[in-house]
Order: sequence, then structure tokens, then C-alpha cells
Amino acid sequence: MARELDPKLVTVTFLCTDIVGSTRLWQENGALMRERLAWHDARVHELSARYQGDVFKARGDGFFIAFPTALAARDMAVALQQALFQEFGEAFAIRTVLSTGEAQYRDGDYFGLALSRAARVLELSHGMQLVLTETTARLIEEAEPAAATQLKDLGTQQLRSLERPERLYQFVAQGLPTDFPPLASASLPPHNLPRTLTTFIGREKECAEVERLLSQTRLLTVLGAGGNGKTRLSLRVGDELLMEYPGGVWFVDLAPVADEALLPRAVAAALRVREDARADLLETLLAHLAPRKLLLILDNCEHVVAAATRFTEQVLAHCPAVTVLATSREALELFGEVAWPLPGLALPPETLTQPARLLRYEAIQLFVERATATSPNFRLTTANGASVARICRRLDGIPLALELAAAWMSALSLEQIEKRLEDRFRFLTRGSRTALPRQQTLRGALDWSHNLLTDEERILWRRLSVFAGGFTLESLEAVCSDDTLPDYAVLDALFGLVRKSLLLRDSDSDERYRILETVREYGLEKLQEADELSTFRLRHLEHFTALAEEAEPHLRGPEQKAWLDRLETEHPNLRAALAKPQNGELSLRLAKSILWFWLIREYLVEGHNRLTELLTAFPDAPPLLRAHALRSRGSLAMNLHRLPEAKADMEQALELFAAEKDAAEVAVMQGNLGTLASDEHDYDKAHLYLEQSLSYYRLHPHPQRLVSILFNLGTVQMRAGHLDDAEAILRENLVLSHQLKDGLTELYTLNNLGIIALECGRSSEALALLCQALELRIDIEGETGLGMVTNLLYLLFCLNQIQAPSATLARCIGKLETIRSQQNTPIALSEDDRYNRIQESVQQNLAEHYHVNVVEGTLLPLQGLVKHFKEYLL
Repeated sequence: MARELDPKLVTVTFLCTDIVGSTRLWQENGALMRERLAWHDARVHELSARYQGDVFKARGDGFFIAFPTALAARDMAVALQQALFQEFGEAFAIRTVLSTGEAQYRDGDYFGLALSRAARVLELSHGMQLVLTETTARLIEEAEPAAATQLKDLGTQQLRSLERPERLYQFVAQGLPTDFPPLASASLPPHNLPRTLTTFIGREKECAEVERLLSQTRLLTVLGAGGNGKTRLSLRVGDELLMEYPGGVWFVDLAPVADEALLPRAVAAALRVREDARADLLETLLAHLAPRKLLLILDNCEHVVAAATRFTEQVLAHCPAVTVLATSREALELFGEVAWPLPGLALPPETLTQPARLLRYEAIQLFVERATATSPNFRLTTANGASVARICRRLDGIPLALELAAAWMSALSLEQIEKRLEDRFRFLTRGSRTALPRQQTLRGALDWSHNLLTDEERILWRRLSVFAGGFTLESLEAVCSDDTLPDYAVLDALFGLVRKSLLLRDSDSDERYRILETVREYGLEKLQEADELSTFRLRHLEHFTALAEEAEPHLRGPEQKAWLDRLETEHPNLRAALAKPQNGELSLRLAKSILWFWLIREYLVEGHNRLTELLTAFPDAPPLLRAHALRSRGSLAMNLHRLPEAKADMEQALELFAAEKDAAEVAVMQGNLGTLASDEHDYDKAHLYLEQSLSYYRLHPHPQRLVSILFNLGTVQMRAGHLDDAEAILRENLVLSHQLKDGLTELYTLNNLGIIALECGRSSEALALLCQALELRIDIEGETGLGMVTNLLYLLFCLNQIQAPSATLARCIGKLETIRSQQNTPIALSEDDRYNRIQESVQQNLAEHYHVNVVEGTLLPLQGLVKHFKEYLL
């Protein structure tokens, strides 16, 4: 198991191994190879443990192992070679290399030049040979002077992709062969891969996937938006695969090629093929490529995609050993092509701020590395971690954007950089002076993409920027289509934007599309320039108001969860529609329609704030609409325990409904005011209001509203201590809410019946009822709201009032780490917590969140605790 190390630079010695001729051995006798490989792997792990090694990575048939000392690594390598030689002789041999240096350890892996150097030396060495870098050899010699006689100088070698040559040594061990051919550096395949001046961050999984795909196809196109790192990835892959292609790896940068007719000339220049005036250049190139096994990297194909497609088609047809790796914003669309979209760099969740955990994410790694290069004193800390993470998220993990932002670290603070990202296209303009203009600024990268689009694609890009968090084709057509861009043109333009990597298919749903925030903001600028911003924001508001009103009657009933989930998916669009309202009536209609979504999914503060803004901005809204908005804000205020505010809103709403002679809504308001009076502990007034409301709905049946009134009346009776009456009302309500498939009311009714059972001393019945409520809560509310019921059940368990937790409860406890409710931060317990830890956590939670004093040896009576819980559970 890997040792726990800090995510900082540590000095270690790496042992890298590789089996010689493994592909041939598998082909000759797969069964025998499996047996030998199992024996080999077992010895590696056994000896690593013996010599304190950390096996942190397996690659192919080899291993990467880290050791605290060079001597331990040497001893492990010798022991492994001797064991293999005694068991198999020369029929099954491995290469071994030792390299010492500084490396960064994070998330179970090591990163650094010492590891890269070991991997490069491994390519040159021979089976049964143990090769050491100079640093490792000197450390062994210093620690064990007699070992100097066992070190054989192999001379200075130039390693692939590393600027500094390395002096290498062979360790001559007893019982192992000592004479080997010269190291294979002289046979390094030719290439024209440019040296990069900055380190390549992350992308290990992506590199491995591209390498895997290239082993299965002759044409792989890496797709991605501008600045996403396609070029750097292709160079890294080309470097890693150089030894696989005797004819070399050849990089062709097509970005400077302005005329498609000049593409063959760019390829010829990269391949160092002379143009013959007497022959067709394409034929000359094909004749040069045909006998060679090589990898041809065609970088930045998007602006000459037709020419790149024609050229690649000819190469694949006439040069059977040539593999083409293309990078582009759209596929070449040739038969046999594998089009692989390159994702953005991995981003941390919003809640993460600890440096050690943040550095597990590639976007953070890149920003920190580039920021440190610009400002050497910069360090990622707990204090600045949240700011770094926000910057990376706002820039969508786009490598170019992150590098441009980090370049400002020499002049600005993180807070100043973050603030200026509000105008990111003017701010992010400090790229390399030697880069092409589109690589120097974020705007340049997007201008390049914009200029390559059709007119219809440009129109759709700017119009769809009014969406937030993704959209469906149905929504896109409803909002963006008009006489200028009919539905069929929207579909064609959508296909073009997806193909050119400006739109992405949502990974969670094949029916949704999403756009990077950076790409969206660019589109909003273009929409403003076209003087269409107000028009399409209004159309967006109209569309999502219609969706909200369609959802409203389903937010309590058999389709509740499906509609709640749909609104959750569209929540970014609902927020965007309400953020800058174009029409007061539409905005108020939208807001009042999603009241139950705000309540159930616990967006209480957000909903209350939004309604306050709308009621202030549009004081002349129609009376009935204003009354609905006031009632909605009052309901949210009541759930936020702002009772005076809730009472003022509800009484004003009641007056408006009465003035408009809307008896049904008056009855609803009487029910709401009854619930509010109960929260104020005025149970007589609450009972009066609720009975008035119930009388109306007994005469004018409305099942959905009736269950709400019955639940509230039963709750008031329970709080007033009339448990028999309360239980009778709630039993009636349980049947009715179940018939209506109103899961929300059913779970609250089960919850209150469970509390009544506890008050009456029926603990087993209470457990069953509360667990039923908990199951429904998970189904309907997801992770929100679990803490209170779970804490109550655990409290009962700690007080020996119920038996060991049920399977339902055990499942809920596992979720508590991720729950952060607006009203409650529940206890977080692991499966290994013992009884005393549970009791301590419950006691602390009661004291902090329920204001219940629990002192060891003086636990309050059960009924007293339940009464304290009721105010929060209801």
C-alpha cells in the first residue's frame, strides 16, 4: 500500500521495469506467458514489500516503484533480476532502471523529471541489465564504497525529449550476465517533434487512451475547442510512441497554412522531402511515405479541413504502414476514422478547498505550475485554495485560458484576477509573443473558431448563449428559430457546432447539449453586437415560464419526482430567466409556479430573494398575480422561520384574494395562516383558520388541497397535545395522500405519525413509520433533508429505545457526509464509529442545532427530546 506523503516535493529513487519482447511471448504461447507473468508480478510485490518500496503504477507488463533510498531500490532490482534468471534463464527477461531525484507525490502517484528520465533510459537498456542514472550511482557509491567496483560506466547518452544528456552506469551483480551490447540511443527513430519550454500537466488518462486507439486505427482525430490542449497532447503522444515507429514521428503544423492548395507543401517541409518541379508534389510525398512505418501528426486541420481530408485519404490508401493523428475542431469524416473528443482539464467541486485534495485536479495543477513559474513565491494554501478553484472553474478548465490567467500572477493578486475575469476576453491577452495571434489571447482563439463557421452557425451560437447549464433540441428550436433561422436551419447549425467542438453532448443525457461558459460569454457579446440580446432573453423567459407552468400541477402527485428532477436539470435556465427579467408579468408567473420546487429542494433563500426583487421591481403587477407572489414569498419566509415577514405577506395576499372574490384562494390562505399560527404556538387560532379552510374543501372537493389542509390540521392537533385527534386526522390523510401518490405529503404524514407513536411509547411502530418516511425522503428530495430524521433515529438508538439501525437507516448514514442542508448540518458518521462516538456526535449535534443540553449521565427523558425535535422535523 502506498505510503502517506505530503503533496510536495520529495526525493525518491524510482525503479522501472519492463519485460523484453512481451508481445512476441504472448503470441508464441499465451498460456505460458500468463503463468510467467503471474509469477513475475507476485515476486515484484513480494520484494517491494521487503525493501519498503511503493508500487504506485503498472504500465503494460512493467512496474514503477518508489523507494526512500537508492540502496533499497538497488537491492530490490538485483533480487528481482536474480529470481527471474534462476527461474527462467534468458527465456523471460526484464529491463530495470534506477533514477533518483525530486518528485511531487499526490493522489497515489508521482510526477517529476526523475521519473521521466527513468522511463527514457528504460527504452535504451537490454534484458537482464540494471542501468542507473549518475545521481543514483553516486548515492550508492557514497552509502556503500565497495559498490564502486560493481559500477560500469556506459557513457553519456542523449535521452529522448530531455535536453540535458545523462551519464549512465550499469550495476554488475553476482549471478547475472555482465556483457551487453551498447545502449540503443544511436537507433532512435527520426522525428521533428519540437521541444516544449513548459511541462506537460496531467492528461495521463487521455494520453493512454489516445495511444490505445492508435493501436487499433490508422486515423485518429482528436477533437476539441480552441485552447483545449490538442496540440500539446498530440506532441506528448508522439513522443511516447516514437520507438513504435521506425520511420519516425512527424509533426505538421497546419495553422499557418492560409491556402488549402499549400497543404502538401507544408507536409513536405515537415518530412524534409524536396519538391521536384518535374513531378506532382502529392505523388512525391506518397512515394516517400509508402515504404515507411511512421506516425504523421496533422495539427490544426479545421481551417483547411477539406484539403486535409483529401490528403489523408490518399495517404491511407497508398501508404499501408502510415498512421495519421489529426487534431481539429471537426472530424475529417473519412471511412475508418476514430473521432475522439478531448475533454477539458479535470475541475474540483465547489466545496473543495484543501490544497492536498485540490492538487488532484489537472486544472489546479496547471494553474499552480504556471503561476509558480510567473511568481516563484506563489504557493497553493488553504487560504487561497477556494479562489484558485473558482478561477479554474470560471475558465472551464481550458488550458489556454488558465495559462493566460496565471501569467498575471506577477502583477496581480488572485482576488484581482478573479474580479477581472468578468471581462475575460479583454483581460486574458498576455500569451507568448512567439505564438500565433489566436494562441496569444482567449478572444483570438474564439475569433478563429467564429470565422470558420457558416452564417447560420454564427447566428445560432450567439442566440443559444442565452441558455445556461445546457438545453434540449426542443428548447433550442423554441427559443432560437425564426424566419431568419427556421427549425431545419437550427438543426443543421446545431450539427455544425457540435461537429466543430463548440457544443458538447451532455455526458448525463443524450438529449441535452451544453456549452462552455467561456464560449457562452463570447456568444453573448456577439448577441449584443447584433442588437438581439433583449429579444432572445425575452424568448428564453417565455419558454421557461411555459415550462414552469406546465410543471406546477405535477409538483405534488404521482409525477412529482420526474417533474422535480426536470426542473432541477433546468435550474440554471430558470435562474438565468429570472436574473434579468424582461417582463414583470412573465417573471412573476415563472417564480410563483416553481414555489414547490424551491420548497422541496430547499432553495429557500434563493426563492425568497428572487421574489422580493420581482415584487419590488414590478409593484403594478395584476392584483391576483401579486397575491400569488406574496403567498409564495410568505411560504418561503415561514420555512425560513421568518414568521413576522411570512405573516405580513400572507395577510396581504388574503386581502387581495378576498378583494378579487377568489373564494378558493381565500381558503388556501386560511390554511397557510393556520399553519403560521401553529408555528407561533397559537393553536386555537391555527385550529380556527384550518377548520374554515377544511369546510370549504369538504364542500368544493379538491383532493390535492384537501391533503394539505388535513396534514396541517393534524399537525396542529399534535403540537397542541391532542394526540388521539391528531392521529385520526393524519391516518385519514395518509390514505388520501397515498391514493393521490403525493409522496411529499405522505412522507411528512408518516413522519408525524412516527412522532405520535414515540410520544405514546410505541417505539417499534415509530421506527417502522420513520423508516418509511426516510425512504420516501430519499426518493423525492435526494440528499436534502435527510439529516433531521436520521439524527432522530440515531438518537433513539443511542437511548436504547429501538434496536440496531435498519438497513434503510444504515444506507442513509452513508449519505450524511455529502449533505449540507440550508437549515441543518447533520452529523457525519462512518461505519466504523463505535457506540460512544455515535453518542458523542448526537449529543454535540443536539446542542448545536436543536438547543438541547445533553450531559453525560443526565439524558433528558425521551418525550422531552422528541418535543424539541418536532419544531425542526415539521
